[in-house]
Amino acid sequence: MMYLIPSSGETPISITAELRDSLSCLDIVWSDMFESEDSVINSKVCRKHETDFLKGDPPQWLIFYTSANSPLVERDCFKDLIQLIERKKKKHRLITEVSLRYQPGSGGSTLAMQVLWHFRKDLRCVRVIASKLDTKELSKQVVDLFLLSSEEQGQKTVLLLLDIQENTNDNLQIKNSLRKNLNEEIHQRDITTNTPVVIIFNCSSAYCLTTAEATADVKLKMELSPHEKQRFEQKKKELKKKHKETSQEFHAFNIMQGGFKKEDAEKVITEEMINHVKNHKESSSTRLLSFLALINSYVPGSHLSKLFCQEFMDQTEQPTDEEKPTLETIMKPFMDLIVIFSKEEQEANCIRLAHPMIADACLKLFTESKLTRFDIAKDFLNSLVKGKESNYVRICNNMLVRRLQTEQGKQTFSRLILDIINERENNANQCICLLELASDLFSTDPVYPQTLARLFYIKVKEDNKYEEARKWATLAIKRDPKNSHIRDTLGQVHKNHLLNETKKQHSDINMYLAIAQSAIKAFKDEEEAAEGESEDDTGFSNRGLFGFLQVCKIIHPKMNFHQYINSLGCDVEKKYDFFEWFLAFSRPNIEDEDPDYIRRDIEKCYKLYCTQRKKMALNEKK
Repeated sequence: MMYLIPSSGETPISITAELRDSLSCLDIVWSDMFESEDSVINSKVCRKHETDFLKGDPPQWLIFYTSANSPLVERDCFKDLIQLIERKKKKHRLITEVSLRYQPGSGGSTLAMQVLWHFRKDLRCVRVIASKLDTKELSKQVVDLFLLSSEEQGQKTVLLLLDIQENTNDNLQIKNSLRKNLNEEIHQRDITTNTPVVIIFNCSSAYCLTTAEATADVKLKMELSPHEKQRFEQKKKELKKKHKETSQEFHAFNIMQGGFKKEDAEKVITEEMINHVKNHKESSSTRLLSFLALINSYVPGSHLSKLFCQEFMDQTEQPTDEEKPTLETIMKPFMDLIVIFSKEEQEANCIRLAHPMIADACLKLFTESKLTRFDIAKDFLNSLVKGKESNYVRICNNMLVRRLQTEQGKQTFSRLILDIINERENNANQCICLLELASDLFSTDPVYPQTLARLFYIKVKEDNKYEEARKWATLAIKRDPKNSHIRDTLGQVHKNHLLNETKKQHSDINMYLAIAQSAIKAFKDEEEAAEGESEDDTGFSNRGLFGFLQVCKIIHPKMNFHQYINSLGCDVEKKYDFFEWFLAFSRPNIEDEDPDYIRRDIEKCYKLYCTQRKKMALNEKK
């Protein structure tokens, strides 16, 4: 069987199945997808794809092929993206980029695939297969695809969709690594062209779309414009006419059509479901629903393995002489809320709730039934994650560690941790319990002890909080001693302790000095780790230098005449000189990434240690 891709000439280029298989990192949208004589489209299969998609399944390419009767509704920003890519493909650059940021559940992934489908006969359109995200191999295959040509037909730009949904923490690192490897691959092959080799179509989900995200070309929010409302209303009439009563089960579509209202998500939870949860809290069906509600609410776009869920059911259900019931049978009270779908050519292997807002509604039902977020998260870690930790690294990291970026800045902890803390006063102990459990399960991962250290010094009120914070920060460093970001936490623990002691009218000067020296050492160690990272071409973190200056500024008023203060002057001046250079030559980045207090703090510290010292030296000469 042959597959077609566009060329610079009038006719497309055909490639063999063997060549297609060699491009294993890429989900290629063929120019003739579903159009060849070998492609026989069964009307029942088309209808099944359509109804599954409207309920909440991730879109399949077949959805876009059936454009004459498509369930898709064109969003306003579809044309914006088309026009943007049209401009980008004319640029005289080897690599160009287009970015889409979308709120989970807003239809961002569908929109991105719709754009690829639109360009399939004009550009070589591909979607990255996420489970095979080796950026070096990916770059090689992208350039291989670009170079495919024949004697008559030339090369053509690749439109590469990178849609990262779950591993949001790694977005920037993945993008930078991909661009670096693409540049290396292009230069190694000595490619020269008047059009781009690749247009990277960066798509990523964000719970909050802040106005500060100036890097995003297009943003898709969970709201509809007046024109979109009209198009959705028209499509609803068409679907109701075509599918009759079944259209009531199209939860994802109905939530979007209604303008993403909470009440639309809540009304899909029936009285029967509510009673089942209240009367059968310990049942495997209620517990699995609670797990799905938790992860789909706090990690939208995530899913569970159907196989692992079935194993969980088999372990918790009472044994009988009859054949073990299927997951679908056990979950029957809630199957209307659930979608089971295929991913990357594996048969129906993933399970999730139909929409993130339905997950929120289910979580609300559980909390109203006296089943707290802490209860569900602890059960999830003990019952599903334990023993299969490698399969849940991203879900647990995003749920327990990842902090949201908002208009006010980055939140202090993950949404789940903050929600548990805010459920009632003095709830930090429950968060400590969860993070300690996660730290035990992911016994080599430094982020859990790091988060515990931060939780102790920021939220805990007990007298021993700094001792506990130091313990966890030290464990985090032990797990990853060369990571400057991990080392920064120990410095922040000491610095916070120092600030706390500064507020006291009477404090032991020797203890105060010991804390200051520990903080200085921690930040110097961090600086050394950052220098090692910069040698590995991962950028340079200046947090250790800035932490050092902050500590020096804090201790100066209390230890003004202490000889230890005099010993810090030269280091303060060196670090001040670095920031003078850094702020001058990195201004575009610093305004985006660093708060305003950096310049204020470093100048105040320099004034305390260097300006006054120079004045004293001049006076002595006089």
